Amino acid sequence: LACQLFYRLFLNGTQVSRFGNLFVIPLFTYVARKGNWLFASVVPAYVSHFYCINENSMIGLTMGVSGNLYNVNFDNIYTPMDVNRVSYSRINIGPEYQIKLIGDLYLNAKTGIALRNMFEVQDNNLDDVMDFSTRTRFFFNVGLRLLK
Repeated sequence: LACQLFYRLFLNGTQVSRFGNLFVIPLFTYVARKGNWLFASVVPAYVSHFYCINENSMIGLTMGVSGNLYNVNFDNIYTPMDVNRVSYSRINIGPEYQIKLIGDLYLNAKTGIALRNMFEVQDNNLDDVMDFSTRTRFFFNVGLRLLK
């Protein structure tokens, strides 16, 4: 977490299912530190802006997109549905606090609003068979991270 002056910039492309469907997208990665401020982004998946309180803790705002696409096969199991894939995606925005506990182990606490909560089951024609998407909600998350 040492906050020094530096920056990094990368541009590449990838095929992702982060939004619940397969897309080929460009990724723009930018990391910059100046004084006690840290800006990190992998656009369009993650953007954060932190203030480093000291060498062991920082507080800031984050925006992250998570999601995936899973192929499903029920050939050996009887089911009345024709299921091909399951997809989900979520967009979270809110404040975050991180503190170093010991070595590379960090305690992370964040809260905010989950803007997009999509969870869909699709058939072979990619039509929605079931939709478990929810409306916008607030969230709170506490966890441990191992950062190298």
